[in-house]
Amino acid sequence: MTKARVLDPDVLAGLSGLSVRVRSVVEGVLSGLHRSPFRGSSSEFAEHKEYASGDELRTIDWKLVGRTDRYYVKQFQDETNLAAYLVLDLSASMDFGAPLRKHDYAAVLAGSLCYLLTDQIDMVGLSLIRPTGAEAVPARAARTHVGHILEMLEEAEPGKGACDLAAGLDELLERMRRRSLVVVISDLLTDEEPVLAALSRLRSRPAEVVLLHVLSPEELRFGYKEASRFVDPEDGRELPADPESVRDAYNRQLEAFLTRWRENTLARGITYRLVDTSRAPDRVLRELLGRR
Repeated sequence: MTKARVLDPDVLAGLSGLSVRVRSVVEGVLSGLHRSPFRGSSSEFAEHKEYASGDELRTIDWKLVGRTDRYYVKQFQDETNLAAYLVLDLSASMDFGAPLRKHDYAAVLAGSLCYLLTDQIDMVGLSLIRPTGAEAVPARAARTHVGHILEMLEEAEPGKGACDLAAGLDELLERMRRRSLVVVISDLLTDEEPVLAALSRLRSRPAEVVLLHVLSPEELRFGYKEASRFVDPEDGRELPADPESVRDAYNRQLEAFLTRWRENTLARGITYRLVDTSRAPDRVLRELLGRR
């Protein structure tokens, strides 16, 4: 079985455990990237930190080793001033989709990014935005922190009802103490203006903001053919409809919805990517990182 086949969403859905899925995706991403898109380019020395397994040998300060008989690595300004925060939407609408639910796919993206970012950025944190409020893990640099984040992602499930994504982003803003990269993963089936306003506040921190707009192929292509009953997962409202009679109107509304997000994020200096959950996650991440 080839690597590309292993990373297909149909095959990923059959793998047991988020860590196994994430490991497969990360291997696929790393095999296609030749140079890190996250490593700082500044040569301005900032401070030392004690050497840990996985640190690059070229960064060891050998003069300091000679004086102290302990191993320290040099950190530079771009490396010590940046923290990454992963934000995952756990609203009820994220429970939709197949073979992987939007939530499952989003968790794979978040877990994979956690692995990839940990080796390139000092600290990585996680914020889970639930209908009952936000649950956050502070950004930390310890390598064991990756396992903790993966455990949280493994246990997280979409809640019942809608999330206040804007409020969750504002809570994150209050906790940020340094220049940051914020990656928000959501289907964005929410009030647009409050979320855009919250994203703008993050951007002005300043933070680099990446918005991964996750939607299922059913939502993007509306492939239903028989009379169906459509249920809003967040408020329970039902709408019986003949797909053929509403398809054109649905597609117009969808295109307007996507256009608003593309244009409004572009105007605010936010990186926006529409993510179709039928695509292999490693390809999505490679394209995202390759454009950095």
